[in-house]
Order: sequence, then C-alpha cells, then structure tokens
Amino acid sequence: MRPPAGIVAALALSVGASAAASAPDASDALVTPVRVGRPGAPLVLRVWAQQDYSHLAARPAIASVFREVFAEWARAHPDVQLEISVMPALEMHKAKLLLAAAADRLPDIATACPTS
Repeated sequence: MRPPAGIVAALALSVGASAAASAPDASDALVTPVRVGRPGAPLVLRVWAQQDYSHLAARPAIASVFREVFAEWARAHPDVQLEISVMPALEMHKAKLLLAAAADRLPDIATACPTS
C-alpha cells in the first residue's frame, strides 16, 4: 500500500529542512575555493596561486594536503584572511604576474612553481 502523496511530500520537505538546518554555513568554513580564513578578518592578503600547487589541485592527495595546511594556518591566524585567486596554467599565471608588475598591482603573495 502506497502512502498518500501529501504525506510523502510533507516528509520530503521535513527531511530537506532538517538537513539544511544541520549543514554548516558556507561562511563558517575556513577554506573555500576563494578564501582561507574567517570572513570579515581585519587583515586581507591577496594570494595568486597555481592550481597544481593549491587546495584546488586536480590531484586529490595534493589538494587535501593544501586544505589541511590552510585550515591549520587559518586557525593559528584568526585575524588574517587570504583572498585566493588560482590560475590553471603556469604560463597564464606568469603572464598575469608580469602584467600586474608592469601596472604596479601585484598581489601580496604569489606562487610561481615550475613544472617538471
């Protein structure tokens, strides 16, 4: 015997609302694709990084290590937020850095790791 459609819909809404209420707020996360640290931290540093050497690396093991290190760093530096900009390729990253240097608009921190 199938339950009435109204009961199924009410249960679905109830479960969905419960899951949403228990899910952590995205702003509470210390490591997001574009930020490391607490939102609203008084000091914001701009970071330009290569994707292969970041928390967004395609290789899960590398990305995981960066997420762990970033989270530990964020807990140790609660008054600092890193605003992350990730470039997908080394040549694009180097070109962006050169253009920014020419315009006197470099980030606070940048990575430039050569590929092997």
